[in-house]
Amino acid sequence: MDAHGLLLELEEELDLLCGADFTHCGIGFAFDKHQVKVVEFLTTKTVMVNQLNQSEDGGVEIRGVVLNKKVGLYAARIASLAKLDKKEQYKAGPQNIQFNKSTGNFILTFPGPINDGFYFYEDLRVLQLYIREAQIDKIQYGVVDDRIVFSHLKLALTLPMEFIPDPRIVQEDAHDMEREAKDRELRLKRQQEEALIKQAERLARQAERDKQKNNLGEKEGESEEDSGSGSKAGSRAKSGSQRDSKDQSGEEEEEKSESEEEDEESDDSEGLEDLPTQNQMKKDLIQAIEEELREADSLRKENEEL
Repeated sequence: MDAHGLLLELEEELDLLCGADFTHCGIGFAFDKHQVKVVEFLTTKTVMVNQLNQSEDGGVEIRGVVLNKKVGLYAARIASLAKLDKKEQYKAGPQNIQFNKSTGNFILTFPGPINDGFYFYEDLRVLQLYIREAQIDKIQYGVVDDRIVFSHLKLALTLPMEFIPDPRIVQEDAHDMEREAKDRELRLKRQQEEALIKQAERLARQAERDKQKNNLGEKEGESEEDSGSGSKAGSRAKSGSQRDSKDQSGEEEEEKSESEEEDEESDDSEGLEDLPTQNQMKKDLIQAIEEELREADSLRKENEEL
């Protein structure tokens, strides 16, 4: 169930979430056979943690942002949740903080090795970040300060010592990204196949039209030849014996012309014979489509196996 989505449908809640007054939100919900209860709480924090991981030396590395420029991050500690009022187990001060004043980004490290920091369920550990609200410009990051007194600082954030982001979520996100990439590739392949099919259909229709035009041109040429030979025969009958030599010359020219026309028609027919027939084009198109569908089905099965 998308609990957050339910709350986003309420205009009042949406205005609060989009406003600048709150920096963090939490969602809780419970359900039974009859109803679902959803609770959302909004808070304002001065510090935000983006990453909480183990460092190369076996210590702890925290990356985050100071959201309020009127405060300065000064110290941190890892302590037992059941003994927060006791002495801290691990602590870090300005010497362990790298801070970018222009962006507010910081990197805070606890030197290692720390063997009981993460997922120590018998005695849950928590991370606490402390800030200073006065004379923040005088905080000397990278300089050792052994006089850290947590009671003189303000607690800004408390988090359980669990990895941020959760490695399981990272793996799920990577798997989702891989699946989405394969889906995009498959959709693109389908679009290309559809474009090829449409192009093949256009070419087939164009070839059919060209064939019909050529057939029509041949019929018109045969009709003109028949009418032309009839008029020439009538003219020879009326001319008489006085024009026998001229008629003979005309017949030779006519035979020559007819021979040239036959040669041209033969060349045209040879060009048409080079073109594939309509049935052959349909057969080739169907075969290409079947091959593309088999390949798409194979990719889909590989995607499902992953």
